[in-house]
Amino acid sequence: MSDQLSHVVPTRRRSTNKSKPQIQTNDRQLCDVSADCLQALLKANDPPVLFIRAGEIVRVAADENEHKRIVSVSASYLCGSLSRVANFFNIYGQGKRVPANPPGSAVADLLARSSEWGLGLPPLVAISEVPLLRADGSVVLEPGYDPALRVVYCPSAGLTIPPIPPRPTVRDAELAVLTIEEAIAEFPWDDYPSRANCFALLVTPIIRGLIDGCVPLALLDANRAGSGKGLIAEVLARIHTGCAAPVGTAPESNDEAEWRKRITGIVRDGNSLAILDNIETTLKSANLAAAITGRTWTDRVLGKSQTITLPQRVVFVATGNNLVLGGDLPRRCFRIRLDAKMSRPWERTFRHSNLTGWVLENRGTLLAALLCMASAWFAAGCPAPATPSIGGFQEWAEVVGGILAYAGVEGFLENREDVYATDPAETQWHGFLTRIRSVFGDSSFTIKQLLKIEPMGIGPLSDAFPDDLEQARSKGNVRSIGHAFLRRIGTRFGDEGLHLVRAGEHRTGVSAWRVEVGS
Repeated sequence: MSDQLSHVVPTRRRSTNKSKPQIQTNDRQLCDVSADCLQALLKANDPPVLFIRAGEIVRVAADENEHKRIVSVSASYLCGSLSRVANFFNIYGQGKRVPANPPGSAVADLLARSSEWGLGLPPLVAISEVPLLRADGSVVLEPGYDPALRVVYCPSAGLTIPPIPPRPTVRDAELAVLTIEEAIAEFPWDDYPSRANCFALLVTPIIRGLIDGCVPLALLDANRAGSGKGLIAEVLARIHTGCAAPVGTAPESNDEAEWRKRITGIVRDGNSLAILDNIETTLKSANLAAAITGRTWTDRVLGKSQTITLPQRVVFVATGNNLVLGGDLPRRCFRIRLDAKMSRPWERTFRHSNLTGWVLENRGTLLAALLCMASAWFAAGCPAPATPSIGGFQEWAEVVGGILAYAGVEGFLENREDVYATDPAETQWHGFLTRIRSVFGDSSFTIKQLLKIEPMGIGPLSDAFPDDLEQARSKGNVRSIGHAFLRRIGTRFGDEGLHLVRAGEHRTGVSAWRVEVGS
């Protein structure tokens, strides 16, 4: 249907003019012309190059660097497609037949009603530039649309995947680990869970189609610049896309409106990876947290008074030095941390001096190793792993943890508690409630009392207020502090489980509070 996509999906044999459907465009009802156009499109869409996604007709496009993305089909594109799959004509006078172009009214009708007739097109969830695993453990190796996963596999030109054993053994999986180690073994892991989590990040895009639920945010963290977190992101991108990392930055001041726009663009493109590079401020976004935990993503279409709901299959990655998280993000992440234990880590050398170049040269071999690891776990019957999990991401943790455990990669998610320490609010609220309890014990108090008390011996209570309450404290804004307390009723802080409870009303008629321990 389009010469531009000949390298993305298998091309179809071109129909001759005589074999194409013949569609008369004049002296007919629009509904009849549109119906004929639709049938011509559906008949020619084998192998598929047109799809339905979120009620829109879409296609897979590639730029000059072979980077693929999902784009909406425009009226001009659909018109050109119709002219290639059918012959259009008008009849005049005594039956004279005159060639014609596809009528704009029929094109507009098809686009306007795509959410209704789109069931005739295959549904598209995402695109992938690497082979994928199906639920039965088989591997998608043929370019084109896979109906089981609802994904278009569009590999880079020249990508060759070495043969993978039909039923890999545990020994095959262990050898695959050694192959992947050649790309990542020289990174200065802060702890062995970081190494295991790096394996998890590398394997996740391959098995993403099997995870109906959500995938946590991957943190590539380091104690200082030059430790290699950006290089890991490049290795990840080169393996899974064949080109440089598709990076972006976090919006300034964590502007939520800007977050929504960026996430919508990322999800709409349908790619497997999104890298948020070099985060320098606290990473805190309700929209990012929602995207990570959602099966779909809904937003208003830019420039239109309508919303669109898209399938969300993107694996988000954030890089930074000593990353600080806020809001709900700490419990929605897994961390890969580097520590070179030297003042100038950028002066280190790798066995492969041009690591990204070596990864590109050996991309097929590395992908085969990742696929072998995953397939071996399936061939063994998917034994349940004795690995930790993350709340809300149990399905991902079970599949990835099972693959890694079967291949002998230990430590997966064992540093998950460290991620919570990257949230200063968690520590600050724990200290705040500890200080309050040291003053009031089991007794109730009002917010006005908190603002006045400066106990002797342990310092002013005002010094213990969390950062997110500091402005309200300095202005004596009782209402704002009360709202913050309401949002945290029952939230446990610290090992002792300190938490706020409502304690009725004070004798003055205002709300009273109490800090309790445990459950």
